[in-house]
Amino acid sequence: VIEKYFALVMKYLEPLEEAYRDRSIFPIREDGSIFMSLGAYRDHLLGETLRQAFKTAAYPDKLYVGAVVQNCFGIDVQCRTGVEVKGKDKNGHPITEISDRGPDVNGIEQFCTDPDYAKYCERGQIRALYVNETESNGPTTA
Repeated sequence: VIEKYFALVMKYLEPLEEAYRDRSIFPIREDGSIFMSLGAYRDHLLGETLRQAFKTAAYPDKLYVGAVVQNCFGIDVQCRTGVEVKGKDKNGHPITEISDRGPDVNGIEQFCTDPDYAKYCERGQIRALYVNETESNGPTTA
């Protein structure tokens, strides 16, 4: 699998690397704005992360966020927890299990429906790409 992954990277991404090395693909903005990139994998605290970012920003009107949200949406799959420790056996070893659970919280929706922060979404300062967690490779790939 890893060899096929790197073969695809070399075929499709390496030409872009060569073409754009040491220069920007897109024009660099000159308006003092700040871009924050977020990769969130099933992150139940994403809404709070966004609230804190805008709350503590010196110039929140200049903050723009691009988020890759990798959640279990419960579409065509049963959402599951990760491995959870449920207790210890008689020898003191952890007893673990994976359980069914409902769809993950949509942190972007939480943030954008918060009356104190909705204006940033309305102004286009939050952009999100949603990926079903079964199709993602985790936050480092996002």
